[in-house]
Amino acid sequence: MKRNEWAVNDGCRIVGFIASSLHSEKGLEHFVHMALSVCPEVQDVQFLIVGNAFDAYYMTYCQHIIGQSGYASRFHRMPFEARIELVYPAMDLVIIPNLIDEGFGMTALEGLVFGKGVIAYRAGGLEEILRTTGNADWLVEKGDSSLLTASVKGSKRLRSSEAWAQWT
Repeated sequence: MKRNEWAVNDGCRIVGFIASSLHSEKGLEHFVHMALSVCPEVQDVQFLIVGNAFDAYYMTYCQHIIGQSGYASRFHRMPFEARIELVYPAMDLVIIPNLIDEGFGMTALEGLVFGKGVIAYRAGGLEEILRTTGNADWLVEKGDSSLLTASVKGSKRLRSSEAWAQWT
């Protein structure tokens, strides 16, 4: 399992970002800023970025932000994996900060099918999927990275760990 490959202990939570291709419209930078806001406050959370680099400059920019943060060891990176059953089980929470409207929120649907908590920007089909499945409380206004961070910090998926008890 992926968690073992990364030496993630059982009490640690993994917050994931997954997209077939990584470019600015998918909101990776928003995910990175959210993650770096969480890191100083919570020690037992790590972050997973899954996807193929579409825009090399953008990917280098996001990696630079992570590298300069002092928290790079808490980030895991892997290319897109078509066999989703190898990826979703490693995550506790899936974040989808798309900055453009999705026609259909497949990533959100996949996360929910695997029993993961999903937090997403209101972006077309993502909103429809979360509303239809009774998860509308985890919708965040598109582009509002502060609210995205607050939603992650308030997630029950993470509060079950002792370090996240402060958010109850």
